[in-house]
Amino acid sequence: MASSAPRLRGKEKLKIALRALPAAARRHVATAIAQGAADMVSSVKFLCPVGDAAMDEHPGELRDSIGWLFAFQDQDKHRVKDPTLAAVIFEGGAAAPHVLHVEFGTQKMDAIPHFGPGIRAVKKQALARVNKAVRQGIKTISG
Repeated sequence: MASSAPRLRGKEKLKIALRALPAAARRHVATAIAQGAADMVSSVKFLCPVGDAAMDEHPGELRDSIGWLFAFQDQDKHRVKDPTLAAVIFEGGAAAPHVLHVEFGTQKMDAIPHFGPGIRAVKKQALARVNKAVRQGIKTISG
């Protein structure tokens, strides 16, 4: 007989598992999240265009504006249930306000996508690393 309860998908299962993790396991998951965020930042920086030093006053300012923080460190206070287990990857800001023009292009300039493709290039690896850390944490709970 089929169950009337809704089937949990990957994201919901992960949220439930994360809430059940003890502090030591949560630190291990946070380390995996940090490694994944750092890999994503490296990938985005690798794909980011850098201006010509002869023509551009500040070559590399867009690339240098790319970074990451844990959500609890972010000034914008993103809505996440557990900001210690969420990373925010950012680019632009006051140092490089032209970020959207570069990523999506303008009428006078073709797009040079780097942020989206850089994230997608390592997203599966980062999620696999976090899932592995969660599984290891669950194993420590179950003994």
